[in-house]
Amino acid sequence: ISYSVTGVQTCALPILTRDDRKEFGLKPSGKPLLAVIERIKKTYGLAVIEKSQVIYIGDNVVDLLAGQNASIKTIAVLSGHGTEEELRQHSLALLLNSVIDLPPHLPRLFED
Repeated sequence: ISYSVTGVQTCALPILTRDDRKEFGLKPSGKPLLAVIERIKKTYGLAVIEKSQVIYIGDNVVDLLAGQNASIKTIAVLSGHGTEEELRQHSLALLLNSVIDLPPHLPRLFED
């Protein structure tokens, strides 16, 4: 998967699909997200990826729980299936209307 957003480096990322569920389980478990981090490390030859440098973006409660269960900063977007009311009930780093609104927030999200 390739993407390009102003202010965000373009790259191809390893993915995990529902077909990987036997090995890693399904959301809301955090294991699938942690598996993606491990695949990124392997793909790019990285020794470590600090969780403080990772964000997970979701549009429903199951996504948010997966991010929280993986101890990863979690952002909710209102452009998907979840309602603002149900998404706000969870611990979030940020709530956005759409992922297109993310770039200006990146410096604050990665201050530490």
